[in-house]
Amino acid sequence: MSAVKTVSVTLLAGVLSIGIAVLGERWFGDEESPRPPRADREGLLDNLPSVQWTDLAGRTLESADWTGEPVVLHYWATWCPVCREQLTLLAEAQRRHGDASLRVVGIAIDRREDLERFLAENRVDYPVVLGDPEAMVLARRLGDHLQGVPFLVLFDRSGRRVFARTGAFTATELDRLLGQVLGQDAPSRPPGAEGSARIAPVL
Repeated sequence: MSAVKTVSVTLLAGVLSIGIAVLGERWFGDEESPRPPRADREGLLDNLPSVQWTDLAGRTLESADWTGEPVVLHYWATWCPVCREQLTLLAEAQRRHGDASLRVVGIAIDRREDLERFLAENRVDYPVVLGDPEAMVLARRLGDHLQGVPFLVLFDRSGRRVFARTGAFTATELDRLLGQVLGQDAPSRPPGAEGSARIAPVL
């Protein structure tokens, strides 16, 4: 093989390696959302903004009604397996902590017909709204710089954003986070109750 061909093949292999690494991070990362460039950080929201959504039944949800309540926003999709696993954890959290005014809201990045079919076949014990482009802009401003699902963001009773992660969370992690904002001790979890860690890009 000539020197020119050797250099070309080496460069191509390098480019492919970088591409695979980037895709791997986008699909399989499990860390908290990475620190964005300075320009993006300037648009980050530190507090729950004034938002209004309408669920599939036509009911209006307004963040102004959640004053003094811890709020969990969960971006997910019916086509995302790890997202569906997390619905069970969040539904359990809503049932266990509803008396403490915990507010869980699911934001589905989906087609309306797919979401309607899923909700008809699966019980979800908290409000679910259909995400739109504005919801995705909000997700980015709340810390979802990968623009993937699942994305979890948690606000304390004062409306301050205290946690944001693109990727999976475990039952133990969720208990710990909720314990912090609710002022409760996180209950112990049996072995094997942990979640997996994958990210599915939506753009």
